[in-house]
Amino acid sequence: METVRAHVAQYLGCFLNETVMFPSTTLALNAVATGLVESGFLAHGDRVLTTDQEHAGGIAGWVHYSGDEADPETALSPVVHLDRIPLPIPDLRLTEEIVADFKAHLQKNKNTKVLAISHVTTTTGAALPIKEIAAMAHSIGVIVVIDGAQAFGMKVDVTDLGVDVYASSAHKWLLAPTGNGIMCIKERLQPHVKATVF
Repeated sequence: METVRAHVAQYLGCFLNETVMFPSTTLALNAVATGLVESGFLAHGDRVLTTDQEHAGGIAGWVHYSGDEADPETALSPVVHLDRIPLPIPDLRLTEEIVADFKAHLQKNKNTKVLAISHVTTTTGAALPIKEIAAMAHSIGVIVVIDGAQAFGMKVDVTDLGVDVYASSAHKWLLAPTGNGIMCIKERLQPHVKATVF
């Protein structure tokens, strides 16, 4: 397993101590949501920004902590507010326009602490300009969590992208068996993610 982790770290462009193996992208991203709440990094009144084109598994943790679950019997009292930015279909905007749209949403809601979006949307296959979005988000103090489940058809370098968390699955583009989720969680964020699964 340590040999596999080393290969994954090299493939993703992150350090070995930032690389975690998971059964799936969904479980990895849910562990991050849980860990950010359990550590107290996210508290009542904080906001998470995502898009209207996220995979259900990728935002399940955020939905859970926002109290937006379909079944009121299982819904929690809201911890965070979940905002969803609409993405046009097709999205023909320039990179600068996309980044400006995300920036406007983040600036409108000053207590947004997490931007949780897909690198490549599961709905249309549109690739978002993650490097530019991450740089903008960090400039205003927002952490960036990326669902990269659909992105391994292209080169992914997590350090170059500048994101805080990048989760993906090896069973799609890398043709591994199912049950091979991988995640890079940058060292700077690790103290704020207190998920028991780690």
